[in-house]
Amino acid sequence: MEKEEIKGDNAPPDDENQEMEQFEVEPKTKLSKEEVDKAEKLISQRYPLNYLAIEEVFTFLRPLMMWRKKQKAKKTSEKFKKLITAEAIKKKLQSEKTGGLKVLTETMARSSHHMVQVASKPQEEKMDHDPMNLFGIGIVAQFDLMKYLIFAFILFSILSIPIILIYSGYDAMRGTKKESYTASTLGNFGFSTSTCYSIPKRMQSMILFCNTGSLSPEIGSYGIIPFDAKDRNVCIDGMGETADCSQRLYKDFEYWYTTECSHKKFCILKDLDLFFKGPGDRCNNDDSILFLNVKCLQDVEDIEVKRNQSYYIMCIGIFMGLSLLVTLYYAQNKLKIKAKLWDLDMITASDYTVTYEIDNDDYELFKTQHQDESGESAPLAYMSVLKNRIEKQVSQAKYVLEETDDIKVANINYSFNNHKMIELLCERGTAIANHNLEEKKEIEKKIHELEKEDFDEISTPALAFVTFETQEGYERAIKITSRLRSVFNPAVEPTNIIWENSHYSLTHILTRLAIVVSIVFFLLLAVFFIFFYLKKGISVANGKYMNLNCDSFNRNIDSDSTKLKFALIDYYDFYESKLDNRMTGALQCFCEQYNAEQGVFQTMNNVFKHPEVLVDGKEYEAQMCNEWATDLLFAPFWGSLVSIITVFLNFFLRGWVISMVHTIGFHTETSQTMVIMIFVFLVQFLNTTILINLVNANLSEAVGISIFSGHYPDFDFDWYSDVGASIIYTMTFNAMWPFIEMAMGVGMAIFFRILDKGLTCDKYKTSSQTLQQYINLYSGPEYLVHFKYSRILNTVFTTFMYGLVLPWIFPVGLLTLLIDYVVEKVCIVYYYKDPPSYDNKLNDAAIYLMKWAPLLMFSVGFWMFSNRQIFENHVELSVESNPVAQKTGHVLFRDITATPAYILFIITLVLFLGLVFRRLISYVLKKTRFLIKINNHIDENLPNYSDALEYDDSMYLMSMERHMRKNYGVKTVMDQTLSRIVSANPTEKQITGIGVYDILANIRYCNKFQYDYYDQVLKMNFNEESTKIKLWLSVGFRNKSDVLGHDSERRNTNFTFAGIQKKIFEGMISKDIEEQIERKTLLISDTINSIERGIQEDSHVDIILEEDEEAKEDKEKGLLEGYD
Repeated sequence: MEKEEIKGDNAPPDDENQEMEQFEVEPKTKLSKEEVDKAEKLISQRYPLNYLAIEEVFTFLRPLMMWRKKQKAKKTSEKFKKLITAEAIKKKLQSEKTGGLKVLTETMARSSHHMVQVASKPQEEKMDHDPMNLFGIGIVAQFDLMKYLIFAFILFSILSIPIILIYSGYDAMRGTKKESYTASTLGNFGFSTSTCYSIPKRMQSMILFCNTGSLSPEIGSYGIIPFDAKDRNVCIDGMGETADCSQRLYKDFEYWYTTECSHKKFCILKDLDLFFKGPGDRCNNDDSILFLNVKCLQDVEDIEVKRNQSYYIMCIGIFMGLSLLVTLYYAQNKLKIKAKLWDLDMITASDYTVTYEIDNDDYELFKTQHQDESGESAPLAYMSVLKNRIEKQVSQAKYVLEETDDIKVANINYSFNNHKMIELLCERGTAIANHNLEEKKEIEKKIHELEKEDFDEISTPALAFVTFETQEGYERAIKITSRLRSVFNPAVEPTNIIWENSHYSLTHILTRLAIVVSIVFFLLLAVFFIFFYLKKGISVANGKYMNLNCDSFNRNIDSDSTKLKFALIDYYDFYESKLDNRMTGALQCFCEQYNAEQGVFQTMNNVFKHPEVLVDGKEYEAQMCNEWATDLLFAPFWGSLVSIITVFLNFFLRGWVISMVHTIGFHTETSQTMVIMIFVFLVQFLNTTILINLVNANLSEAVGISIFSGHYPDFDFDWYSDVGASIIYTMTFNAMWPFIEMAMGVGMAIFFRILDKGLTCDKYKTSSQTLQQYINLYSGPEYLVHFKYSRILNTVFTTFMYGLVLPWIFPVGLLTLLIDYVVEKVCIVYYYKDPPSYDNKLNDAAIYLMKWAPLLMFSVGFWMFSNRQIFENHVELSVESNPVAQKTGHVLFRDITATPAYILFIITLVLFLGLVFRRLISYVLKKTRFLIKINNHIDENLPNYSDALEYDDSMYLMSMERHMRKNYGVKTVMDQTLSRIVSANPTEKQITGIGVYDILANIRYCNKFQYDYYDQVLKMNFNEESTKIKLWLSVGFRNKSDVLGHDSERRNTNFTFAGIQKKIFEGMISKDIEEQIERKTLLISDTINSIERGIQEDSHVDIILEEDEEAKEDKEKGLLEGYD
């Protein structure tokens, strides 16, 4: 018999309340063995594929694994041949005969939405079908898309090899910091540049050096800055106070420069004081500053070669971009076909179900006219009205697949305006899971108050899920949607519904979405400032020094003494004279060499001096390498730290954005997940790729925007050695992130599980006080499919944005996709809990977004390959000695045809127009029959809904309805629905996943509410706590006077459960249906229990196994007759 100790709706007497409180607050120290076993069963329900061998997860491993098994079997066959006894053979045969019985037993251990008959599946069947099908087409499409992208990125990685070889053939980045990252980038082509050199007269010598190219034949500008000038940041003669001294240098100085330095890479100007003329005044003073503004120009023939090579590189890039588009369109069409085939192969509840938005005015009118004489609640009576109305409308509609006038509605489920109740039940479930009984009582008081104060609101249905008996009913309803006053829409899978959000209107969702977008914007703004100050510190350190090849620099200086001399001059100019220009490179190259020979400690602490470097008549001495060591030894560390912080920030921002999107109120998991995917992708992409550029960018010249005032006006030499290298490093670290995340998650889980067992190996020893605590501890995390898609999008977009100029990023992108595919597929089978059954919309949205990645590649590539310092000898003289950003002459839409990049500009325009007008193009192609339109109305030969219901779903409807009607007088299902289920003839092909649109049929809500689905339905052990949840969620089907605590005139049967009165109405269900339901549910329950007990007892198993096949068939036939 059932356990009938349940709280009712009315408040119990005070003494009974006290007795119950004393019972409830009794402390519980640990779980019993039975409870641990039950928890393990519940955990196993969330891992329906953990029985799979690794070769079934990765089919490409099958040949290898089969070969290994054959080799192993061959080696061991002789060894164990004599050990095979007659008893062992008997047990083997017995295990094969019990396949049908195992199905019934293991059905009890399965989740309501995962009807996988593991024991009865032949090996061939398991191997021929993709096991991911069990998780729905959304997950299948995700992994298929990853496979298509992996094959595409293999091609892109191969195509990037010649680009890498071309870039590596140059040496502009040789010897610079981060050479390993930058030697194969476009920056290695080299640049034409201009540099301002300045030096106090007392130092007399100056080094001129070109990283790439050679010194120009003429000086761009030169002059003298008075020693007492207020503004020394000047490098053009005639500007500021330089006009006062413009005539104080001899004219043969320019001739001497041309003779000594023209067309050279390295040049030393000595005895500079000889060129000063006039009396010793502010212009001719030891502290007066001589400046030279010189250009480093490339050889014209080299530029022509680079331009020709750039055509080849851009052609490869165009091919890559178009190949990605072809791959995406191919994947989209293949996955659409696969989704349709999946839909044909798998039966789901959504194949029969549409949604109907209930007109509140219509319902209120019916409610006022409804007479509750039959004991039916208003929602249930309105359900019958809806059923008749919809059947009539759909039956009269034009047929789609089958000519029939007899369209039947199999079942109708409501979504009530009870979001407040669901939220309270979630809070209550959390309190139970944490064993917080006081909090649980407080929440239950709030629930009772909600029932009394907002009964009319929470008992009003907002949405109806209308399930037809046949596919024809569904197809007709979808076809005639626009012709009816009522609105029909295809229903999503039951696990895809967010029940607590069903009441939100579109206006509410859009308003909250706008708020979340604003918050995310300000969050990104805060992240921008964090990066800005981090990068500012690094830029200040790097801004002192030039990016140059010290090996080449040192080779041009004849002795270590000369190197020391110019290093001291460099140090004095920058730190003592406070000149605003960068150092010439002498200091950093000397300190770098000295550090390699003497070590860091000696480099930082040694005091250097030179007899030719005099200040006030004395030898100048200083710890000149201390600053260099501090700046450049720690700058790489800070640069790497920024990259690592970027990845970890992405991790934390992901969680924060997810929690924010959850507050918007989307109706389905797919819609919510799609928005999360887009938000997380944008946050990660902006954080990884865009913000790091904006922090360093200076757009005042290029586009006339003065908001960003960084050091890089263009993708110049310094950008490649700093930002470009950081992007490659960040993407490489990001590729390894799945291993890091999994190691952290698994490591923490193992650690806490060991603590839970008290450092023992005893399976039943645990410090968990509730089942949910145990389940939470010994289960894996949820599968965050939105984050997986956002990683794919971030990888594709970042790779294509910089792939043409940082080609190593293509192999890194391939590595990222491979790691993601392997790790995620292993984890979703063995580590993550089973995800909801997503549809194909998420995958379609991701594919659509990825189609814009080639556009980003072509547009950014156009700008990078129109760089005038790489593909022309265009150099603008620096007005300042150390400008914030050097002028480049590179302006948007100016001189488009002056560089090879005009090809990419044309492709960008064409692709942009194609993406914007894609729907029009698709429409024209379909009309001209260049594209095939997939017919969505295909006869799937679906069985009747009632016949296709799985065991768990039919048991849920029958046993729970019987329990609710018999013990509480609550009727939630129409009699016609129950009659059809009772008389159903189960088919071989049955519904996959949840078959009913009920919140308590969803295992996730069961876990949130702490609703014991296993005991309530499969074991029919109706416990108090879980039944209360069902009653609270069914408040709309209960009598209002009972909920409010008033007497009912129609009450004629009383039951007492813990001192609380209960009633049942007469005539609520016909006698024959009630008897059939009770007979069927008890028969199945007794059969399952006897089989379970029999399998646990060897003697009983022997009796069952000794039955011949004919007797077994008769027994199974009799069991099926019990369903009639």
